Amino acid sequence: MPKKGENIRKRKDGRWEGRYPLYSVGGSKPKICSVYGSTYKEVRKKLTEAKCKAQESMVKHSSGCSILFGEIAGEWMADVLESHKYSTYVKYKQLYDKYLSDLLGGQTLAKINNAFMENTVIPAASNTSFTGISDSTEKSIYSVANQILSYASKKYHVSVNVIKKERRKNSDKTKKVSVFNAKEQKQLMNYLYEDMDLFKFGITLCLYTGLRLGELCSLKWTDIDMENKMIRVSSTVQRLPVLKSAKKNQKTELMESSPKSICSKREIPISNSLYELLLKFQHNEKYVIGKKRVVDPRTYQKKFALYLKKAEVSYQSFHILRHTFASNCAANGTDAKALSEILGHSSVQITLNRYVHPSMETKRQILNMLYADFKGQKGVRHVEQTLSCCLKKNRAENSRSYITGFFCLFLCLYLYYCSSCAQNTKISSQFVFTMFAESNILRTFQVLTTATGGVFFVNKIIPT
Repeated sequence: MPKKGENIRKRKDGRWEGRYPLYSVGGSKPKICSVYGSTYKEVRKKLTEAKCKAQESMVKHSSGCSILFGEIAGEWMADVLESHKYSTYVKYKQLYDKYLSDLLGGQTLAKINNAFMENTVIPAASNTSFTGISDSTEKSIYSVANQILSYASKKYHVSVNVIKKERRKNSDKTKKVSVFNAKEQKQLMNYLYEDMDLFKFGITLCLYTGLRLGELCSLKWTDIDMENKMIRVSSTVQRLPVLKSAKKNQKTELMESSPKSICSKREIPISNSLYELLLKFQHNEKYVIGKKRVVDPRTYQKKFALYLKKAEVSYQSFHILRHTFASNCAANGTDAKALSEILGHSSVQITLNRYVHPSMETKRQILNMLYADFKGQKGVRHVEQTLSCCLKKNRAENSRSYITGFFCLFLCLYLYYCSSCAQNTKISSQFVFTMFAESNILRTFQVLTTATGGVFFVNKIIPT
């Protein structure tokens, strides 16, 4: 029996027919061809062979017609300029001109494969810099090449090779980001709060919110909702190369556009301390930092470097403020999903891999609690600490999870049992009462114990 989607049917004359499309380079519609046979299996075999030959001939045909990678790249660039942000177009064009144009521009589509990329393109790209290219740049090179090949496949109906970057054996997927340590943060904050001006306030704003440099430079007072204590990130600014300029010798200009990605358009809550600073520096001009005009990110980076020098902190890029904010949030138990949304990440996995790194002391405490003697006072103390931390985090998230509550309930009952069995080891009834009340399951537990005749037990633990 023919399967759905195979394009195989039995004709009225008793023969079997299989159909397949045959594409031509530059053709708008494919030509439908057929194979015939006396049985279904025979036609299915012929159809498979015909499709393979058609694909092979298309690649050869495209090569014979001299469809070059550079020709397709030019068309693709024009399409990107119309359909994407200008900053995206500039990034792609710079990558293509620097790493792909000379090596791939004169090659036919059929010759572009993994082997050619690994043996020719990537080594040549690495030689353009004394230190080689980063893993991120290599990924971008593969991405641009694949997008050009995909564009050719869709527009001209030709078969192309899908190129894939091979994972390096010793690559570090979870590379730790650079952040200011506690001492550096203290030194920097002390300097910023000393005779604070708008530029110092902007740096403090980034430490409180995790804003990117471009987002800070283009921040307007209309983006700040003082009534609801909310910052709406809706734009960014970059200095980019210009295609055509009326002014002579102007190679770049400041361009204000939408943020980096869809997820970068976000809302960030304003803390109480930041709210007080906003009230202090509020003015009637358009931009928060630059007042009448947008601030050049390069200018702000230079000011930041000067502030670091005066605060006696080693030089870092402006982006370290964002990393420091995120790391501080993660270290203080901020929910990963909430942090991801504040930072504008497209996936919570990015946040987890980049910023959430348990310290060695945290790991040691977990193991100590795991192997503690729960029947001794030491074990009780460890579990009390565990429950307290759990409930603190629950309160910080402004939610009362019943899952957390029942976890606390189970441990409280177990502790009570252990304290009853062990001599001279008692858990305080006030602590148990606090656990029940904070976990928001006291009423639920009372209902359950009443149904099972355990009211006396509850009254015994929790004094009224």
